[in-house]
Amino acid sequence: MSAASAKEADEMASALAMSMFLAFIGFFLVP
Repeated sequence: MSAASAKEADEMASALAMSMFLAFIGFFLVP
């Protein structure tokens, strides 16, 4: 794996984690 693809995968993982975190928070705030 090249450094560029590793960086891209890390950014994708962090973005996915952030979106899941926001969805998790929203799920508990809606009720």
